[in-house]
Amino acid sequence: MRSLAQSLRYAPAAGVLSFFLLYAVSAVLYPGGSQGDLRQPGFSLFHNYFCDLLRPIAYNGQPNTGRGVGLVAMALVAPTLALFWHFVVRLFPTQRLFVMTTRMGGYVSALATLLLVTPFHDSAVEIGGAFGLIAFFSTLMALPREKHGVLFAAGLAAAIVSSVCLFIWRSGLGLPALAGLQKLAFALFLTWVCAASLAAARAE
Repeated sequence: MRSLAQSLRYAPAAGVLSFFLLYAVSAVLYPGGSQGDLRQPGFSLFHNYFCDLLRPIAYNGQPNTGRGVGLVAMALVAPTLALFWHFVVRLFPTQRLFVMTTRMGGYVSALATLLLVTPFHDSAVEIGGAFGLIAFFSTLMALPREKHGVLFAAGLAAAIVSSVCLFIWRSGLGLPALAGLQKLAFALFLTWVCAASLAAARAE
C-alpha cells in the first residue's frame, strides 16, 4: 500500500504529460474550421478553443476524427487534478487552513471538469474555474512560507493569465485574444502542476 501511495504522487505529472500528448494528437486530427473562419485548415492555436476538439462535427462541416482522442485527454483531467490538489499540500503540511482550502477547492474544481463535455459546459467553466482559483491561490499563499519561491513565481504567472482568461470569457472584453490566451494559460498552469507535483513527491 505504501508503494502504491508513493507511486500515486507521480501520477499528476504523468497525467499532465499524457494530456499534452493526447491533445496534440487530437489537434493534428482536427479537420479544420473555427468560429471566425469556417474554411480555416486544421486546428489553430490562435483561433480555435480546446473544446472545439470535442465537437462531433468540426466547424468546416467534416466529422471530427480527433474527438475520441480529445475525450480521453479530457477524461484524464479530473483524476490528474484531484490527485494533484491532494498531494501538493505536502509542500506546506503544517499550514492547516491552506491544506483544507486547497484540497476542498481542488476536489470540486476537478469534478466540475467532467461537465465540460456535457450541455453544462459553461457552468463547468464557471464552477471549475472559481473553485480551481481558490485552490490555486491557497497554494500560492502557502508556498512562500516554505521557501518555494520559484514555484510561487511560476504559479503566480499562471494564475494571472488564467484570471485574465476568465475575465475575458465572462465580460466579452478582448474576446478575439481569448483563444490564444487559453493555450498560454493551459501551458503555464499544467507545466506548474507538473513541477509542483514532482516537488511534492520528493517532499518528506
